[in-house]
Amino acid sequence: SKYTKDRSLPAIADVPFRDIFDTILQKPAKNQEKIAFFSGCLIDFVYPETGEAVVKSLNALGFSVEFPKDQTCCGTPMYLTGDKESAKKVAMQNLEALESIDPDYIVIACPTGVEMWGKYPQFFKDDPKYLQLAQKYKNRIREYSSFVDEQLNKQNIKLNSLKNNGIATYHDSCHLKRVLGIHIQPRDIIAKAFNTNFVEMEHADQCCGMAGSYSIKFPEISKELGDQKHKSIIKSTANLVYVGCPACMLQIKGLIDKKGGNVKVMHIAQLVNEALKENE
Repeated sequence: SKYTKDRSLPAIADVPFRDIFDTILQKPAKNQEKIAFFSGCLIDFVYPETGEAVVKSLNALGFSVEFPKDQTCCGTPMYLTGDKESAKKVAMQNLEALESIDPDYIVIACPTGVEMWGKYPQFFKDDPKYLQLAQKYKNRIREYSSFVDEQLNKQNIKLNSLKNNGIATYHDSCHLKRVLGIHIQPRDIIAKAFNTNFVEMEHADQCCGMAGSYSIKFPEISKELGDQKHKSIIKSTANLVYVGCPACMLQIKGLIDKKGGNVKVMHIAQLVNEALKENE
């Protein structure tokens, strides 16, 4: 396939996160604020291990985490292809799913999902019921890395050292840095766990070439961006690349697999979960 010429693509997970969630053992919450985890499609159906890391790490920070099973796609693919009616329908389903538990926070480990939830109110300008829900939950959305960094500082929790794992670097997701303005917090988290073993790659905030359907519509440009990102990673000498976006994780994992490199690519939630284990 022309889509796997320059990167490999992952298989769908044998068991989706939504079927794993109920098997995750959570300790009684120390914090009375209730969290709902909105997974998005990639974490649910491709990277359920990232979903597990999100839930376990948030629970280790003292929160009870719920996962409304009626949640679905955030609506980004429909919205970006002009099918706003379908985007509106999934938005309604997601709002109803979250309203069923009325959480204090909705934590999302996908910056595209965070951005999309912020758009929900504009879908319902003529629908008072759903407009009220969309505005209510827009104010409760929290991006995972920024929420975790805030809680680590607020609760004065120290991450265990992961320096023995090697050298870590970080890739800035376009949506996370340029749309949400989040780039300091994930680095703060990595530095807390890796200290001097955290290195910056060159052009860390340059697009990896994924950009959703962009990589399909403009494969030549995507390839060039992917080649440059791969070179930056290899040049950094890191054996661990952390990302805050599951789509970037898909792209960079595929680049490493196809082009080579002794590098493991993980979501920052997996770092937090590992670094909090001994604190439990």
